[in-house]
Amino acid sequence: MIIGRETEQLRLLHAFESEYSRLVIVYGRRRVGKTFLVNETFRGKLFFEHTGEYISGTSPKTAKEMLVQELRAFRDSLLRFGHKDHPVPENWREAFEQLKDLIGPEDLSAELPTKKVLFLDELSWMDTPESDFLPMLSSFWNGWASKRHDVLLVVCASSTSWIFKKFLADKGGLYRRQSDILHVKQFNLRECEEFAASKHLSMTRKNIIEAYMILGGIPYYWDEFLPMDTVASGVNRMFFGEAPTLDNEFEMLYRVAFDQPLPYIKVITALSSKGSGMLREEIIKACGLSDGGTLSTILEDLENSGFIRRYTAFGKVKKDSLFQLIDNFTLFYFKFLKDGIQYCDDFSQIPARIFDNWAGHAFERVCLLHSEQIKKKLGISGIPTHVCSWQCQKDPENGIEGAQIDLLIDKGSLGICLCEMRFYEDDYPLSGKDEKDFARRRNSFRAVTKTKLPIQTILVTTYGIVKNKYAGIVNAVVSADDLFAQP
Repeated sequence: MIIGRETEQLRLLHAFESEYSRLVIVYGRRRVGKTFLVNETFRGKLFFEHTGEYISGTSPKTAKEMLVQELRAFRDSLLRFGHKDHPVPENWREAFEQLKDLIGPEDLSAELPTKKVLFLDELSWMDTPESDFLPMLSSFWNGWASKRHDVLLVVCASSTSWIFKKFLADKGGLYRRQSDILHVKQFNLRECEEFAASKHLSMTRKNIIEAYMILGGIPYYWDEFLPMDTVASGVNRMFFGEAPTLDNEFEMLYRVAFDQPLPYIKVITALSSKGSGMLREEIIKACGLSDGGTLSTILEDLENSGFIRRYTAFGKVKKDSLFQLIDNFTLFYFKFLKDGIQYCDDFSQIPARIFDNWAGHAFERVCLLHSEQIKKKLGISGIPTHVCSWQCQKDPENGIEGAQIDLLIDKGSLGICLCEMRFYEDDYPLSGKDEKDFARRRNSFRAVTKTKLPIQTILVTTYGIVKNKYAGIVNAVVSADDLFAQP
């Protein structure tokens, strides 16, 4: 059963029902469910399917050896789908000729012929050095398949950077030849709740948020939970102990996504140390990289893959953009898993002080990733907004105490929402300390930005607030239930 993905399925089925041949690109980070989406949408309708073979960089092979391995795997897929026993093709030209032979002639008598769905998964792995894979794929599509009415070619890759370079930016034979592009993104909280229910997991919404802080909305990770699991027991089995089921997941995640992962990991490592993000100049200094096209490519690839986001702080211009690490699993890895287990060998035994500090920051990221749901609760879904962070240094001479605001919603001339996030076990009891903290941030923001717009303080918390004498210091309360709304 597919959870969510309604729009993606509709677009795939629209391509299937078209009167012309179509080429559809499906991309997204590793483990997000791309292959599952295509296989489930076209269950019983796949005419041919092939997945490229991952060749580990730890056991290097020559270009010819890599090509032979991929071609042998392709021939095996042809045999599996009914092709007669041809020898292993010597190159990709021969491989695609064999695929043409499997497809056969078009039925010209049919007014609307049934589509033959061809699914080429992990396409970047087939594109080995000196293989001429892309030119031959281009020739197959542009010179043959696209001229028919009965072919739906779906191509997929976990290497988002490869998709952008080879299909969306490169001016080669496949440039702008696609009929549709589907970016499969991680689940939101609502979809994770549906997924948990489909697996009969006994999770409250607070539990689901806790799991989301660690795993994000990556279905493959969520599928590791068993019905009897608590969040802690499931996470222990995945990442802690002697034989974790997702051991080395961080290394594989970035190795699969990028051909040369080390500079990407270097940038990710630097960003993990500063929650609000870093300027380009700060990244250069922290990583020892030169300021040029290579760094621009790394940042663009990470952004396109959904690991980081680029944003402009309130009152700043585009050239002062910040780059912020937003992938929950990556941030969890750097906090608790990098260089071995830093605190203990059991997630549930992490000291409360360390856990609470991490959970507070992790909840802020969950809120950031669900800013559309927050806007819906505030009744501003249809208003153009800019979602960002903001901070200023202490400046005693000018009476500025210093402040950091992790989630700010700029409504333009309508005003500004300063969001305060509190991950709490029960209804949150606002206090005199909160009143002072909120006022300090609000006053520092107004003093530094010189804004005359109305400023509202919004509290985002797990359940709600205690109705005490401080309840009036916030203009609105957004609860966890609101974060589970359909945006």
